[in-house]
Amino acid sequence: MSPPRVWDRSNQMPPGREFEACHYVDTAVQPVFYHNHPHYEIYFYIQGHSRIVVEGLDFKPVRGDVLIYPPGFFFAIFYGFVC
Repeated sequence: MSPPRVWDRSNQMPPGREFEACHYVDTAVQPVFYHNHPHYEIYFYIQGHSRIVVEGLDFKPVRGDVLIYPPGFFFAIFYGFVC
């Protein structure tokens, strides 16, 4: 049996793949400071409180919001803010 496949998460994309899908359930998360990616990133909000800063604009997403970050857009995510 071969070992599990591991990739360098610095580029957030497994080799040979066109997309990656992740589901996170976090109860104690750290802020994600201003950064960007060479690919799209999509967030679908189910619950929780956060503040999003995209290209200098503030957003407070609510349940059902979908945020799509195009390649190259700078954004940050701060958790735990009451919206």
